[in-house]
Amino acid sequence: MALVRLLRAGQGEAMSPNQLHRPAHEPLGNVSYHMLQLAEAGVIVLERTRQVRGGLEHFYAFRGRWADAVAHTLDALDALDEQAEVAA
Repeated sequence: MALVRLLRAGQGEAMSPNQLHRPAHEPLGNVSYHMLQLAEAGVIVLERTRQVRGGLEHFYAFRGRWADAVAHTLDALDALDEQAEVAA
């Protein structure tokens, strides 16, 4: 969920696992794997690649076929969190 939230906060800007692994507090390999899974599930899309030190850096954006549904779910979860904080 943290990756989706970070990509969503980017307001459509394509971001790479390398850009996201530090703010997500996760190893680069984990972020790369999960972003590939999110892309295969249609939550994010691969926007472009860039040659970097003999490899390819992949840039993904929060624009997949399921992005709206996931965004709606995240909004609902955030609202529940806020309600729980107010009630506490």
